[in-house]
Amino acid sequence: MSLISKVLVKRSCFGVGIRRTPHWYSQYSTTGNVRVNKKSSKVVPVLTALALASIFAKKWYDNSQIKKADATSVTVDPAISAFPKKMGPPQWPFSTQYELLGKGVRCVSSITFKAYGLGIYMAVEDKHLVAEVLDSKFLSQAFIDTESSSSLVKSHQEKLRDALNDPAKAPILINNLLDSGIRLMSKNTPIKAGSFKLLMDGTKKSVFKNPDSQLQDKDRLEAGFQELHDCFRSVKGLVARDDDFFIELNNDCSMNLFYYARKKDKLVTLGTVKEPLIGKLLFAQYLSAVDPPSLEAKQDVMDALVSLS
Repeated sequence: MSLISKVLVKRSCFGVGIRRTPHWYSQYSTTGNVRVNKKSSKVVPVLTALALASIFAKKWYDNSQIKKADATSVTVDPAISAFPKKMGPPQWPFSTQYELLGKGVRCVSSITFKAYGLGIYMAVEDKHLVAEVLDSKFLSQAFIDTESSSSLVKSHQEKLRDALNDPAKAPILINNLLDSGIRLMSKNTPIKAGSFKLLMDGTKKSVFKNPDSQLQDKDRLEAGFQELHDCFRSVKGLVARDDDFFIELNNDCSMNLFYYARKKDKLVTLGTVKEPLIGKLLFAQYLSAVDPPSLEAKQDVMDALVSLS
């Protein structure tokens, strides 16, 4: 076949449908009527991998910033920084030095959902009040060292432990301790990110869960809750994991509120709740409730109170 004939045959083949594939066609594959850009299909996994790498890197960085327990601190949960055994001025804007009494985790909805770590602190200068109040003649005779066949062989501290775990006696003993002017402080550290509204609502809910709240003057309670709400007006948005929310109970049961943003190393004074009913009901719920925010923290505090009596 001559060269001219070959060229004519080749052109006729293209003419009936055997066409040269355009240079851009190799970038596409077809499935039905849908075309997928092969170049783009390679980009998506790369972007996904980069996003996952970024997430893991952030998680690693966050975990690397968590302070591990040492001689001056204790672990509450691996997801948050260790709690200092002592806290106070000049590092922290509290009225005095505080010492950790008990720690635990607050679980919400189920035991598997950890909300925050809770630490209960007592003013070092007020530790003497524990023995003065709980060993007083009236409380000892009426609620602790009561005569019974089962308690005759027990020591005063053993009877005190029983009383502090008694649903009827514990609120009376703790309320007397709070009325003595003892200063306490709670440290609340989110294990899961939340919001300032959740912090406020959680505090309010703990007050309401105290059965004594139903016996109080409703106008005073509402005024106290309004003060609590006012404290949170200056802050909005999310509360990051491992930040701190502090509640300092003064000797008149008013409360000072503080928030510490750990990554920014910034502490904000939220304000003061002057109505004493709020502070007293809140800390009584921490220390004497059948269903406290953290049962572990409550038991630690009970052990500490017994040792101090």
